[in-house]
Amino acid sequence: GGSEIFVAERVDGVWSADVNVNDYPLWIEQQAPAIAADPLGNVTLVWQDTRGGTDDIYFAERPLGGAWSTNTRVGQSGGAASKRWPDFAVDAEGGGYALWIDNRSEGYDLFFRYRTPAGVWQPSEQVNLSTGPVLGYSRVAIDVDAAGRAYAVWASDVPFDVYFAVRSITGTWGLEERVNDDIGSAERCDPDIAVDDAGNAYVIWSDSRDDVSDIFFAYRSASGVWSSNEKVHPDASGDYQAVPAITVDASSNAYAVWEDESSLDDEVDIYAAVRPANGSWSPRE
Repeated sequence: GGSEIFVAERVDGVWSADVNVNDYPLWIEQQAPAIAADPLGNVTLVWQDTRGGTDDIYFAERPLGGAWSTNTRVGQSGGAASKRWPDFAVDAEGGGYALWIDNRSEGYDLFFRYRTPAGVWQPSEQVNLSTGPVLGYSRVAIDVDAAGRAYAVWASDVPFDVYFAVRSITGTWGLEERVNDDIGSAERCDPDIAVDDAGNAYVIWSDSRDDVSDIFFAYRSASGVWSSNEKVHPDASGDYQAVPAITVDASSNAYAVWEDESSLDDEVDIYAAVRPANGSWSPRE
């Protein structure tokens, strides 16, 4: 009757049975999960949850070989504030980095909360201090590098731009940086980010600057220099492309996936492309 959060684990090519993680027994809406694991195999999970009467962010963890913890509320603001689209990252020491959008003030803003390796949540803090409201229906994303710096991306609400910020190892968020190099009125949303161990950032998002939704990409070196924006799959067919995700391996090869209304059958399929380190995107598959 409602929607719940389930987890399955794949070990040596075999999927486990589904495990129900949320511990609230009534039929409510629980959705938009994000999962992360540290190098030791401890797993953490955040999701959007309406058990309190409005959208909120909840958290659970499972130590390696253990059981899922009791659910914990992450979004600190009370009242009728809606908190949506969470993402989560972990560092090599087991510290946790939660990110979500929150309308505790007028319009949606981007909020962050750090969880120490000992499991202690620090107070939440606003990230978008100078760029205006956040787009309420767009995902946000966070990743962390080997040194413990956190990197966040989100979309702003009118104008529809993609923004980026870095949290230093001392816990301070830097100034917001606009990622898209087109400043028209085109809608941009659903950004994702991956960061390699050296602190180079790989950002991907949906962008309609050419009158149809395409997947765009930009690279930011560890020194803070952005590349020009580029389409991951340039084509003239006008195929609808949206909801991208990106990751990067230990050799700095980037991998992207997205929804794509292929011109072959006019159905929405899942496509992928690969960008070798310092190279160009491959044709989509």
